[in-house]
Amino acid sequence: MIGWLMHLAERLFGQTGGGIRLLSPLIGTGSLLVIALLARRMFDANVALLAILLCALTPANVALNIFLTIDAPLVLFWSSALYLFWRLVESPTPLRWALPLAAVLGLGYLSKQMMLVFPLMGLFFLLHQRKKADGFGAKLKSLGIVAIVSLLFLIPPLVWNSQNDWITFQHTSEHFEAGKPTVAKQATRFFEFLGSQLGIFSPLTWILLAATFAASLIGLAKLERRAAFLTLFSAPGVLALFLLACRQKAQPNWPAVYYIAGFVLLAAWLRGHITIPRLPLGLRRWTNPAVVVGTVLAAITYLSPWIIDGLGWSGSKKDPLQRLRGWSDGAAVMGRALDSVPRPDATFIVVLGHRYNASTMAHYMPQRPRVYRYQPDGIAHSQYEVWPGPDDQVGKDALIINTSREKLPYRAIREAFHSFDTTPLGKAEIDIGNGHLRTFNAYLARDLKAWPTPKPTPPAGSPAP
Repeated sequence: MIGWLMHLAERLFGQTGGGIRLLSPLIGTGSLLVIALLARRMFDANVALLAILLCALTPANVALNIFLTIDAPLVLFWSSALYLFWRLVESPTPLRWALPLAAVLGLGYLSKQMMLVFPLMGLFFLLHQRKKADGFGAKLKSLGIVAIVSLLFLIPPLVWNSQNDWITFQHTSEHFEAGKPTVAKQATRFFEFLGSQLGIFSPLTWILLAATFAASLIGLAKLERRAAFLTLFSAPGVLALFLLACRQKAQPNWPAVYYIAGFVLLAAWLRGHITIPRLPLGLRRWTNPAVVVGTVLAAITYLSPWIIDGLGWSGSKKDPLQRLRGWSDGAAVMGRALDSVPRPDATFIVVLGHRYNASTMAHYMPQRPRVYRYQPDGIAHSQYEVWPGPDDQVGKDALIINTSREKLPYRAIREAFHSFDTTPLGKAEIDIGNGHLRTFNAYLARDLKAWPTPKPTPPAGSPAP
């Protein structure tokens, strides 16, 4: 999905970073509109307005509208699935909503694996409501059709994975390798995750959400259908990820989709449309302060590039934008180096180091070259190790781009060519602020003999290859 969206952005806005990022606020606006539709359908326009205010006025939503990551389409498709599933639940003819819901779920699967839990959460809701709602059998049948049809969207990536060592499953499993952390480490991870949630979802808003989740789960059996729907699509997911955070490091964005129903639930309770047992009514007086604090934090987040520069933090450890700085300037210098090689039409590009290095050179170098990456241990750390390497470039030259200031490229790379110039053909040291430099060195390697075969990392204590 992210590949399709980036291709669409380039078609619409051209091959620019700004053009790609422009798609993010468009998707984010679509998500807020769908949340408003859901809240208005379930309650009224006042609840819809408060729900989108609580959601939009958070640093998390600001980030979602600045960077085109897989979370942006995931939130849009999850919000749309919530709306469509609610229409299915309340309709006397639920089957009419099955195919639209299946399509949205399928597109969500292609965005992020998190979407796969949605049908299960829908099943839990239907089972919870089986004695309270009419047409349970028809709705369960419709959900079954939704699940089957939506899973058809996974056929292409499953076929691709079967041909590529099931690499997606390997990558996903790495997120859940916790090892054997100590109690102190577990506590540290838990409080780090808690702090991240307070920060990115605005402290007062998150505290109100947490209180709502806790009271809703405790009083779930007494909740009306709308409140139960929103609770089951929010609170259990957030709770599960807090429990996971006790075991391993959990990323701050992982529970993002579960907060969507939570914002609607909170807004409905704050406006007095639902009753949640044991939730103190006095918390409602914090509605306006929560909106104000959220507004201030969202504004600070939007203005953070200028604030960081004004405080003199650019490029320092206090600069959250540090990793974004310097790439375009460095790529321009590397582009000039590529223009100066003896055989421009017979020279390919190899970028060493982190995958960020390769992807930024591919995007920002003026020539828009195809870029290869060498991973010495042979482990697939990125798409570059899945895509074919330059094995068909034998006899051609290469521009080897290295971001290390002191070290030459890997010996295996140097020995793979008939000659290797140890003096950089192009060199750039880009000041990203506070004396921190982003370094680029371009080396010319002539006449590839054979692309080197990566070697597994030797056991600790043995000499490096």
